[in-house]
Amino acid sequence: MSGSFGSKRGTEDHLQGGKRNEKPTIDIAEKGPFLIKGPVRYTDKDGNEIETDREVVALCRCGASENKLFCDGAHSDIGFTGDKERTETYPTREYTGDELTVVDNIGICCHWGACVNGAPDVFFKWDGDERISVPDGADREKVIRVVRACPSGSLVYKLDEKLQGEFFSEPEVFVS
Repeated sequence: MSGSFGSKRGTEDHLQGGKRNEKPTIDIAEKGPFLIKGPVRYTDKDGNEIETDREVVALCRCGASENKLFCDGAHSDIGFTGDKERTETYPTREYTGDELTVVDNIGICCHWGACVNGAPDVFFKWDGDERISVPDGADREKVIRVVRACPSGSLVYKLDEKLQGEFFSEPEVFVS
């Protein structure tokens, strides 16, 4: 399972708990799940809402839950530690086109594919052995739509050298 906690466009009427002014938080239980507190909308890969009436939602972090996306305590049975195993780091890269700049932070990419499926002429091309983006490979509005569809937030964009990131309004957990 891969997933991300981000924000999606929409109205706040869909938020779990209905507390419009409360900001959600994410805590990580030591050797356990993500603990989501506050009003959050949960959706699956098809956009269907996943209902929960819990005030604190425990999301599986170990991958062994029989009730994914939710934690069922399996982390205790498998000896999950939550220690970060990946040691490599990835630089954030910028790809400048005529009208906008695409900023790519592959280190947080969940590899859902909104980019490569949404604008294959832009994301991700190869220049020798280096993966690049070509912002001019599609019209500006299409590139912006595709960047905004990135569930992990690893893609953002700049207009006139100014980072654009205020396109999220509703906290949401998206399960891909």
